[in-house]
Amino acid sequence: MQGDDDTTWILGNQLPHGSTMADRMRPGSRVLMIEASDRARRYPYHKLKLVLLYSAMRHHARVLESKGCQVDYYPFTSTDSFLTAIREHVRRFNPVTIHLQQPSEYPAMMHVKQLQRVLEGQVSILMEPNDLFLVDLPDFLARAKGKARLIMEAHYRRMRKKHGILMDAAGAPEGGKWNYDQENRLGYASGISPPDPPRFEPDTITREVMAEVDATFPTHPGNVENFAYPVTREDAIHQLEDFIEHRLDLFGPYEDTMVAGQPFMYHSVLAPLLNIGLLHPREVVERVVNARADGKCRLQSTEAMVRQVIGWREFIRGAYWARMPSYRKCNHFEFHRALPSFFWDGNTTMNCLHEVITQVLLTGFAHHIQRLMVVANFCTLAGIEPREVLRWFMASFIDAYDWVMIPNVHGMGIHADGGFIATKPYISSGAYIKKMSNYCKECAFNVEERLGNKACPFNYLFWHFLHANQDKLRGNPRNSLLLAQLKKKSLAELASINEAAMKFLSSLA
Repeated sequence: MQGDDDTTWILGNQLPHGSTMADRMRPGSRVLMIEASDRARRYPYHKLKLVLLYSAMRHHARVLESKGCQVDYYPFTSTDSFLTAIREHVRRFNPVTIHLQQPSEYPAMMHVKQLQRVLEGQVSILMEPNDLFLVDLPDFLARAKGKARLIMEAHYRRMRKKHGILMDAAGAPEGGKWNYDQENRLGYASGISPPDPPRFEPDTITREVMAEVDATFPTHPGNVENFAYPVTREDAIHQLEDFIEHRLDLFGPYEDTMVAGQPFMYHSVLAPLLNIGLLHPREVVERVVNARADGKCRLQSTEAMVRQVIGWREFIRGAYWARMPSYRKCNHFEFHRALPSFFWDGNTTMNCLHEVITQVLLTGFAHHIQRLMVVANFCTLAGIEPREVLRWFMASFIDAYDWVMIPNVHGMGIHADGGFIATKPYISSGAYIKKMSNYCKECAFNVEERLGNKACPFNYLFWHFLHANQDKLRGNPRNSLLLAQLKKKSLAELASINEAAMKFLSSLA
């Protein structure tokens, strides 16, 4: 129970829409909000992410003040740390207890525990359960305990049953199938022209944040003038409704498709809003399911979106907490190659990487296949040091948070966890990229060639990776077909593949 002399501390990525903490925001309630500059320097975060976070916080503070709450706000331009701000808050208001939801990220939780020790005797800091997710974390961790591998599909079906989502009266999945992955793998075809998501022009508050971010973090990636994302609750709901009306129906079939100049395709671009609390996963799922009931979208698209939210998103968060803090340090393949410099400017003749990296620099966004089968695929095949891959992902995306990126990069992306959440490495030659995109048409390399100066690097890097790591891959039955194909290659062909791969890898800088 929170008393009149207590303070509610709202973290920047926990704006409490849809949470029990929102119910406490009554006239007279005291609220603490802190933009600590030291937190913004843990990685060279994308400028658009920092603008989104700080502008959303400041807009939320204005809403609370309009409701009669007493908001003690510390902007990053004058606040170096949580500790500095809390000490000032305690000096000014002398609260008995500061309440906050358990942080979504392990480093933040450890930092709060450190604050509890440092400020003991001055103020009590109480962490409460985080209800900005749907999964019961203690239950997830109990199920995961002692397991060498977690299976997302089992989690997903359990969540569908528990919450009665897309289930019929007999307790079977609606439509008779749990997933429609096979139907949702349409490749590139000319003429694809998805409608753009809405743009939200920066208001005075956002403009102020843009100027401050640009001045304080000039070397971080991105350009603040490209910012056009929702920063208020109302705009977040508008983005959700616009997705349902204009893109949800074709989201499923084209969720894996990549098209140059179409960064968003039919994707919702809701993850950045979910990850800071502007939307709650429950309301997103309810609206998507209701859209299906209203005849606005096909079942395969509804299921695909539900799978992303209650399946992958909730599963990734659970897997993160099941393996932290060691999850950050895993390196199953013992890779140590440095990340190429073109990751920071997109200046590469491999057009798929050029397109995706340039897109990310402009927007802070790439959908899951661009991340997984272009960027992470290359990093795996090239043997890039996992910590450097993680640093790039953390720095490059507007939805990047510790709990999001560590499992997605180390688990799904580059298999650095050895298969804790993915049953096999997600790797491919150039053929997959050609099938799912139009990137290869404008590339300096020829995706049809396997060896030679014009050969697509993905082609020989793929077989080089399999050859170099076959001992670590052999124990997994899902790798058996690829390893059998590798075994059929002659010693001469393998020598040519490895020579081409080593020549290419040695050119990376």
